[in-house]
Amino acid sequence: MSADLARLAEILGRELEDDCRDRVVTGGLDTLLRLQARDEAPRSPLLRMVAALPASGYRTLDAEARRAWLRRALATLAAEAGGGGGARPRRRAGGGTGSGSTAPRAAARRGPGGARPPRSPTAPRRSPFRWHPPASGRGRRRSSAWSASG
Repeated sequence: MSADLARLAEILGRELEDDCRDRVVTGGLDTLLRLQARDEAPRSPLLRMVAALPASGYRTLDAEARRAWLRRALATLAAEAGGGGGARPRRRAGGGTGSGSTAPRAAARRGPGGARPPRSPTAPRRSPFRWHPPASGRGRRRSSAWSASG
């Protein structure tokens, strides 16, 4: 990781205290974030924070949107500093069997001895894309032979 997350958290905290005027660093936060993000790993907290910004950057947000982004960014950095470096699994609200575990349902699908049943080699695999043969000159013409199924 090339970004100094503690320094970045300090800068973002000062920006929040300065009423989100984008004057804490020379060139603005967009410039700082772009420079810091150069050598970052794909799932780094810095890149996740930058991905939450609009394509036009921090400078185009209004003051309330800047405050909200800064609070989320600081929470991301705090979680990272607290040892929460990996992605956390998300739980569905109110879903499941009530025990908080999916083990009983998973065990019911498995065969004797806890082994999973073999997958049929002829079973079709679902794909988000469907193949459409090239148009034959009649009817609608498609711009691509592949399209998303919906």
